[in-house]
Amino acid sequence: MSLQLEKKTVEFGGESYELVCNMEALELLEDEYGGSMKAVMEDRVEHVSAALYRIMLNCARADRGEEAVEKRQISRAYSPAMLQELDVFGMFLRAMSVDAARAAQHKEEPAKN
Repeated sequence: MSLQLEKKTVEFGGESYELVCNMEALELLEDEYGGSMKAVMEDRVEHVSAALYRIMLNCARADRGEEAVEKRQISRAYSPAMLQELDVFGMFLRAMSVDAARAAQHKEEPAKN
């Protein structure tokens, strides 16, 4: 079984971006927390969600040659509830758990008759 990267299309500043929760995004998140995934896991959900959202958005923007978005821009544009609705933290959890990724993949596969 090959695990698929989780992707989500979002709008920011009137533009559509495809966010990808991949190794690059997870490594950047870990770097932001001082190189410790343990520190990420111990932080509040809304902080991790905002950081990961910004990182994935900036990866998508970099692919287009656009400038990075700063923390302040995310906090002004999104409430914790909005990030929760986007399931950013869920993307993180599924990326960190093989079992969760497999369950999500099976859920998306069409039923076979």
